[in-house]
Amino acid sequence: MRMNRMLIVLPLLLAAGIPTVSSAQETRPASAIQSPAADNLFALRGMIGKRVLGKSREFLGTLAAVDGEKKTADMKIPTGAMITLATDKLSVEDDHVRAASISRGDVLAMVRETGQQGTLEAGVLSNPFKQ
Repeated sequence: MRMNRMLIVLPLLLAAGIPTVSSAQETRPASAIQSPAADNLFALRGMIGKRVLGKSREFLGTLAAVDGEKKTADMKIPTGAMITLATDKLSVEDDHVRAASISRGDVLAMVRETGQQGTLEAGVLSNPFKQ
């Protein structure tokens, strides 16, 4: 019974020109709608120079730059190498940036892929006997 009344009232409201919830959402300008990705980029820009923690809360490096157009962030690791990460893998926590799906091993693999020379893992020396 109640549903029948609602079905009758809705066309009357539309015919009278009274805006409904759906039409009010459509008239909102696109600039007023903020996406979560844009919020994350804005927050990441404020975290430049802060530390980046990985999957097990291990220190991965320091956030060096954020590119909003490419949706990437550059991270400098302790050995001096720079790697590029997708911003959708990063989140802002209290006083650091969190890369919840990236481990220290993943970072080292990314450095090897880039082919950056002269970067060593802390505590690892090159073999002086290797010819």
